[in-house]
Amino acid sequence: MTMQVWRYTAEQADGRIIRGEATAASRQEAVQQIRTLGAIPVKVQPANATGVFSFRAQRRSLSLRETVDLVRGIADLASAELPLKDVLASLGEREKRPALKAVIARLEARVRRGDSLSTAVKEDPAGLPRSVYALAEAGEESGLLARNFTDLAEQLERDLDLRGEIIGQLVYPAILLVVFMGTLLFLAHFILPTFETVFADAGAEPPGLTGFVIAAGAFIRGWGVWIPVGIVGLAVLVQAAARLFPGQVDQLLARLPAWGWIRLRLDSVRYCQALGLLLSAGRPLAKAEPIAREAIESAGLRSRHARAADRVRAGDVYSSSLEAVRALPDDALRLISMGEKTGHLDTMLMRAAALYDREVRARLKAYVELIGPAMIIILALCIGGVIASVIIGVLSLNEAVF
Repeated sequence: MTMQVWRYTAEQADGRIIRGEATAASRQEAVQQIRTLGAIPVKVQPANATGVFSFRAQRRSLSLRETVDLVRGIADLASAELPLKDVLASLGEREKRPALKAVIARLEARVRRGDSLSTAVKEDPAGLPRSVYALAEAGEESGLLARNFTDLAEQLERDLDLRGEIIGQLVYPAILLVVFMGTLLFLAHFILPTFETVFADAGAEPPGLTGFVIAAGAFIRGWGVWIPVGIVGLAVLVQAAARLFPGQVDQLLARLPAWGWIRLRLDSVRYCQALGLLLSAGRPLAKAEPIAREAIESAGLRSRHARAADRVRAGDVYSSSLEAVRALPDDALRLISMGEKTGHLDTMLMRAAALYDREVRARLKAYVELIGPAMIIILALCIGGVIASVIIGVLSLNEAVF
């Protein structure tokens, strides 16, 4: 049966009114979840139902900052050995942000109903990162939920810091882009039309470069307003294609030179970290690997890891199976092979995760630092090309007149 999100208003025993969301297959099931929280439902309706004068839907997904706070909060309270339902109840009471408060309320309702935290996270409509679900399941399997979520919170905090650094470094290229677009619009609307009129009055044919620049200016004047619309439309089409054809889009992204490299290593970090934590907690490889595989975002890479697991069950060595399907980069394969030989596979997996985490961060920073100089070069080439076309046009007019 299809699960649905229900938005509710309920009254607690002390008279307080609470509001939140519950994930259930029917209204009756949602009401039952609310009653398990010790509250009396007052109003329960589908979350997608909006009033006549409602113009903005409530946000369901969490930002990276909210995800970090959720994981860190669960880790800190779970380390005090509190029951999970009490951990979530405590987080929900002090949380003020609507989206995060709604997620906590749904998770608490599922846990009080008897579901595991990993199941609640996986099925929650907020679409939490796969690594949260994988490490939640790993913690439930090993009894080390607080430790796993602490490590995950530290990883997410590093991601948040990296995102902040990248956004800060993108401010200068963004300013250059605005200057670049403004310069092109000024040339297209004020300079090139005058130049075009001069050639028309002289009855002369502009040189090749000059004619190209004049035609480009005419295109910008006639169609420039549709360029942003086209970019937005293209983005919408790409998102739709990603939903309809996830496998093909995943393969396409994997072939992109820079993004494919980064994506493979980011998924390798998640996989090696989750598997290393599970093995260090004493879980056998056969049970730990399917859980760690859930942390991988790429569907194609998960499929390759599944094929490697099938080879291991057939009797192959783990590192050889990964190498046969090209599931991990070479450095990770060497560390895993060494870990198998020394009996410290968990340590080598964590070392591989740390290695690729450093590599990805360094590569991302390098790419972002190149954007500024690249924008300057493009701006210089475009303006220089326009100036060169004007000079060539003036010289050709002189030859035509004299």
